Amino acid sequence: IESKPNSRNVGTFSFNDIIVVSLETGVDFPGVGFIPASFSYYYYAKGIGLVEVITQDPFGQGFYHSVVKSYFIP
Repeated sequence: IESKPNSRNVGTFSFNDIIVVSLETGVDFPGVGFIPASFSYYYYAKGIGLVEVITQDPFGQGFYHSVVKSYFIP
């Protein structure tokens, strides 16, 4: 867990009580060590769930961004 609680604007929505989870993926080569493949940040809103994902490669060449378009709380 990177940080909590935060506020975050995602599209036209404003969320409170955001938890940010960071994830680093890669490959562990024997004799070489860990080589990172991507860095991701997942933003979870309390009572809603995942609202945003940002992923990039360690070289800044690739980038993925996904946001919630709508949600419903009964």
